[in-house]
Amino acid sequence: MEAKNSNWKTPCYEKLQELLKKRFSASDNQIQIGLIEDTMSHELYNAVRNNKNDVNNFLDVLEQVCREKQIDCSTVLHQATPTGDSLHHVAAEYGRERIAELLVDNNFSLVVTNNRKDTAIHVAARAKNIGVMRVILSKFDDARSKDDFIMLPNKLGKRALHEAILSKYLEGLNFLLSEQSESRVSHKSRGNSPLHAAISENNIAFLKNIVHEKEGLMYFRDEHGNTPLHYAAYIGYVEGVRELLNKSNLVVFQRNSNGDLPIHIACQSSRVQVVKQLLRIECPYTRF
Repeated sequence: MEAKNSNWKTPCYEKLQELLKKRFSASDNQIQIGLIEDTMSHELYNAVRNNKNDVNNFLDVLEQVCREKQIDCSTVLHQATPTGDSLHHVAAEYGRERIAELLVDNNFSLVVTNNRKDTAIHVAARAKNIGVMRVILSKFDDARSKDDFIMLPNKLGKRALHEAILSKYLEGLNFLLSEQSESRVSHKSRGNSPLHAAISENNIAFLKNIVHEKEGLMYFRDEHGNTPLHYAAYIGYVEGVRELLNKSNLVVFQRNSNGDLPIHIACQSSRVQVVKQLLRIECPYTRF
């Protein structure tokens, strides 16, 4: 994680503002006749990747690229790699907190996606860069916008929470869960939750952390009305079933869109050990 010293900010912010005001374009007609490149230069990409703390070097390279390409600074900052990664994505991948903060504080949109529909928070979670995650989420003015941003799915339907789980990044997962508003959990009633993802990975440590931080996620339903307990029963994840039941017995009463309880799913999938766990709970469906 980069140093907390903030002395770099004032001179770097002032330098960026000067570059944004300066005219580098050779002609007013460049954009109209298609001479403006939209692909990020290797030099600028490497200035983010290779220089951990040197924002001044990043700005020097930015100015150099503007001069050589004869493109204004704002245009260069909005260019992307061939895979659609913006500078936000590159900073997120390599953990460049200062560059991420510099861009965000100078009104460069966070809600920009690459070819995979990843936002910078997807990339930071996947790359295990909590410093950049903190910088990004600290810039949202209201809880609703921040929640919506955290829950944006990529092309595969994965959210930042899923990426943290798939990367086995417990610190990042806990941070993302702590940043979400409790009042918003009940409104996210469709789509796979991070708890579904933890179950699919058979990761009991992540499952325990999720239900500890956001117990309401136990009642999340996917597009077929299945709760995490339905899913754990379906795949035969006995340890996960046991943990969910220890947290709350209420989940055993939840039916999916077909009217099936978790025990029905376990029986249909021949998950004998799961059925035994569910039969230990005293409830009416034990006499089906």
